[in-house]
Amino acid sequence: MGNVFEHRVTRGAVRLVRRWEEEPGVSPSRRGGGTNAGGRGQSTAGRQQRQFSARSRRSMRYEFSALPWELLGHRPAMVTLTYPANWRACAPDARAVVRHREALKERWRRRYGSPVGVWVMEFQPRARRAAEEQQAPHVHLYVGLPDMPDAEFHGLVRRTLARKRLERDLGKYEGRRRVGPPDGEFARWLLQAWWEVVGSGDTLHRRRGVDITPAFWSEEAEAAANRVRIADYFWRESGKWGQKTPPEGFGGLAFYGRWGGRRGFEPMEGARQIEDRVFYELRRVYRRYVSGQMRQEAERQGRKSRPYQGPRGRDGLTAFVPDAVALASRLQMWAEGEAARKALAASR
Repeated sequence: MGNVFEHRVTRGAVRLVRRWEEEPGVSPSRRGGGTNAGGRGQSTAGRQQRQFSARSRRSMRYEFSALPWELLGHRPAMVTLTYPANWRACAPDARAVVRHREALKERWRRRYGSPVGVWVMEFQPRARRAAEEQQAPHVHLYVGLPDMPDAEFHGLVRRTLARKRLERDLGKYEGRRRVGPPDGEFARWLLQAWWEVVGSGDTLHRRRGVDITPAFWSEEAEAAANRVRIADYFWRESGKWGQKTPPEGFGGLAFYGRWGGRRGFEPMEGARQIEDRVFYELRRVYRRYVSGQMRQEAERQGRKSRPYQGPRGRDGLTAFVPDAVALASRLQMWAEGEAARKALAASR
C-alpha cells in the first residue's frame, strides 16, 4: 500500500501522521517511520527510557489533551508524594519507586475505590542540600479526590491559598516550609499510608511527605472550567525540563502513566485517512499556527523567538489548539477543496 496519510484529532490537539503499510500479500518487515517511512528502521524492543526527550514531552502533552478529565470528578487535585532527605536508602532505583507508587495505589483502591488520573515522575534538584540528597525522586498525581465533607475540602483550599501567599511574600521554598501539612481524614490517611509504603522511619517525612493542591477553589470555578485548558495546565506543571533528569545509575523508567483505564480513563482520538494533497495543505496551515504559537510564547517569556524549522520532507506535525475538533473539521473541508482546485488547475 505504501504511504498512508492521517489527520488525527483530540479535544486539544491535531496531528498529521504519515505511516507505512505493506502491500497485501507481502510478508511484513520491520520498517521505520517519519521521514524514513518505508525504509528499514531499528527495533525499540526492550529499550529503557533514561531521559525525558523532546519527543516524550510532545507525546505527554498530546496524550493529556486526549484524556477525559471529567472522570476525575468535581474535585480534581494535584497530589505530590515526596521522599525524605536520605531518599537513597529507601528508593535506590526506579524499580523501588514503582513498587512504592503501585503499593499506594492498591491501598487507595482498598480504602476509597480505584483512583482515576495521571501520575508523573520528577526529580527535585535540591541544589542547597548535600550531594547524596540531591535529585530526589517525587511523584505527582493528578487525580480525583475521594468523597469527603465540604469542610475538609475547603480546609485544603484555604491551605493552598495560604501557601501561595507565603510563596509570593517569602519565596517558594520558605513559603512551603512555613505552611503546615494538609489536614483532614483523607490527608492524614494519605500521609500515613505513603510513609508506611516508603518505610523510611523518618518522622519528618511522616508529617511532610505528601502535599495536596485542589485544582479548583470553588464549585463555580469547577463548573465553568475548560477541560482542555486544565489538561494543558497539568502538562505545564509536570512537563518541566529542569526536573526530568534521574540520578546516575537510577535505571530506566516511564516518566508518566495513567490510573483508571477500567473506568474509561483512556485517550480519545479521532482519525481520518486523507489524500496526500490534503495532507500537505493542512500541514501548511498548521505549520503557520505552530510558528505563531512559538512567537507568542517567546514574547510572554521576554525572550527572542527562534525560527520554527517545521517538519522535514514529508513528515507530519502536531499542533495544540483550543476547540481542536471544530477547527480540524473546518480546516479539512477547506484543505480538500483547495487540493481539488489546484488539481483541476494543473490539469488544464
